[in-house]
Amino acid sequence: MQTLHSAKLGLLAQQNRMSVIANNMANVSTPGYKSQRTDFKDALYTQILNPAELDTTGLEQGTGVLTAATNSDFIQGTVLSTGESLDMYIDGEGYFCIEDIDGTLTYTRNGAFAISDEADGNWLVNANGRYVLDENMNRIAIPENAQEISVSADGTLTADGTVLGRLGIVTFVNRNGLQSAGNSLYRATEASGEPQPSNSVVRQGGLEASNVNVAVEMTRLIRAQKAFAMASRAVSIWDEMAATTNNLRT
Repeated sequence: MQTLHSAKLGLLAQQNRMSVIANNMANVSTPGYKSQRTDFKDALYTQILNPAELDTTGLEQGTGVLTAATNSDFIQGTVLSTGESLDMYIDGEGYFCIEDIDGTLTYTRNGAFAISDEADGNWLVNANGRYVLDENMNRIAIPENAQEISVSADGTLTADGTVLGRLGIVTFVNRNGLQSAGNSLYRATEASGEPQPSNSVVRQGGLEASNVNVAVEMTRLIRAQKAFAMASRAVSIWDEMAATTNNLRT
């Protein structure tokens, strides 16, 4: 039964791994997306007993593998030049502040922004229609019929020469502690620490590309498929052994 249990954990772990790889491949063209990887850990170990001496031999038997965590790779992606005034990227560490649909704060590297047309005014929003926030965590209003929108290196937005505010750009002590919220958005956690002001430079007219490396992902996929096949084979062998044992008993 231990063999079957260990093989089952292996199948589940590799299935999770392939799901993460598939998500990376699906977002290879998503601006600001950070590739993810699955890390594993050993399941509980049990000591092997020596029946002759009624004592432990010092050897341990593993009980399988478990998914430890899904971590993001926060290495900066290459820059895609678009020439669009509302396309921006952060040169260095930092995140744009976004108000999510439920009003909570989220953070992103995706600077593909647009202007919403709503009854209460025009607002700077991200690609999913969420509000982009300034350094005071307020929404940024865009004047109607604004002709020229520019952003300086420190994130100050101007429209036709009128200062609209400064983009909220923050960083974290531990980026690996951020929790993914989907759509290239992240939420702060106790592990990440509170957001801190960032001195990173904001650039206009370009986007940070996804940092997914297709070659690396394909290599990981092949390894996951082989591991999955080995775990499947272990299940098949256990089934054959169980069938043989049952036949001997009958």
